[in-house]
Amino acid sequence: MVCQDRLRTKSKKTAFFAQLNWCHLSAGDLLRAERKKEGSPNADLINSYIKEGKIVPVEITVKLLQTAMAESGKKNFLIDGTKRQFLKGRFVI
Repeated sequence: MVCQDRLRTKSKKTAFFAQLNWCHLSAGDLLRAERKKEGSPNADLINSYIKEGKIVPVEITVKLLQTAMAESGKKNFLIDGTKRQFLKGRFVI
């Protein structure tokens, strides 16, 4: 699941991002996909956090984002569903 087509919505902002050929990544969608992936080493951990209503550890979310970004082949990203504090230099994405 790389570069979702959510940017096809009618708002001016999302149309702008689509014209720039940005990749839209959703942290929540990446986590849900990882939960369902057969043989995922993180599936059980992600499921337990979600079941308990807790936030999945930032390190797992960042790793999923890094993988999706590398697989996309793009240079610009619109990332949603993330905490701002870990995108402000705490991790290199």
